Amino acid sequence: VAELEAQSGQPGPSGSETRDELTQSLEELEALLKAKVEDLETRNTELEQRVESAEQTLASSLEERERAESEVQRVVDVLDVKIYDLNDLRQSLAKLINK
Repeated sequence: VAELEAQSGQPGPSGSETRDELTQSLEELEALLKAKVEDLETRNTELEQRVESAEQTLASSLEERERAESEVQRVVDVLDVKIYDLNDLRQSLAKLINK
């Protein structure tokens, strides 16, 4: 190592300088990693809230659909009875006319 330092003409960093630089680099990386983790946690929380909102909207829409289908079925049943009554009336009127 000393030979390489002599060839380059620059003294190499001492052991403590290298250790300090590595420690500083490690601290910077840890801070960057911590910031990224916090950002991901924030985004995850936001996404969870959006999913929950979408699930609530879906549940509400499904309930509304079920109510609408039930109402349509009720109307169909009423109309079916009315059609039967009208058909019965028509047959009765036809019998009266034929007499």
